[in-house]
Parts: sequence; structure tokens; C-alpha cells
Amino acid sequence: MYINHKERKAKIGKINISVSRNNTIKLRFTHPAGKRNDLNIASNTEQGWLNALRIAHIINSDIELNNFDPTLAKYSPNRAKALEIASRKPNLLEIWDRYKELNKARIAQTTQDYLWKDVDRYLHNTDRNLLELF
Repeated sequence: MYINHKERKAKIGKINISVSRNNTIKLRFTHPAGKRNDLNIASNTEQGWLNALRIAHIINSDIELNNFDPTLAKYSPNRAKALEIASRKPNLLEIWDRYKELNKARIAQTTQDYLWKDVDRYLHNTDRNLLELF
């Protein structure tokens, strides 16, 4: 284990800790099977540095105990949030409602009254299983 607090560089097991070009603290390691992982942890502050050291210790112990999370969600709240958003699959009706919401000001009221009403009726009369996206 090597830690240089002044230059904000460290190596804990297989994990290298350094400050990236955009002034954030980055963890870089290769695991599993030669896969390179880069993980931006926090901004370059004292609290961010301590948080990066803590997370590096957690990752290193997980690698040694064969308990490594390949999604990296366990080590970064931002990754966990992104995975949660990506795992949600809206159906066609939800997408249509979102489209209407975003384009209400852009589409003529007559189009909304005549065409959107028909599409709404068709979608609401369609079996829910057929509206699922794969």
C-alpha cells in the first residue's frame, strides 16, 4: 500500500488512486479477467480524498474475497442510480404520454384534439402485454 496525501496519489492493492484532468479523484483498476475499470469518485477535496481511499479499500477487500460487484453500483451512488434508470422499461403508453407532455406547446391544438384522441383510444383499448417494449 502506497499513499501520498500531498500529491493525492495512492495504490491500495490493485487500485490506483489519482486526480484526473477534470479535477476529480479517480480510481483505476483491472478486474476481472483483465477488464479495465475507471471510477470517478468525488471532487478533489479533502473529504473526496478520504472517501476515495475508503472506497478503494472496499473494492480491494471485495476483490480479495471474491465479492466484487462488476456493475460498480456498490462503490458509486451515481452508478447505482444510472443502473436503476436503465433497468426501468416503460411501455408504449408511457412513452406516448411523455411525448404528448413534451410536445403539447409545439403541436397544433387541432392535431391534439383530433389525432391524439384517436391514438389515446387505440392505446387504451390495446392489451397491456402488447404495449411492452422488448
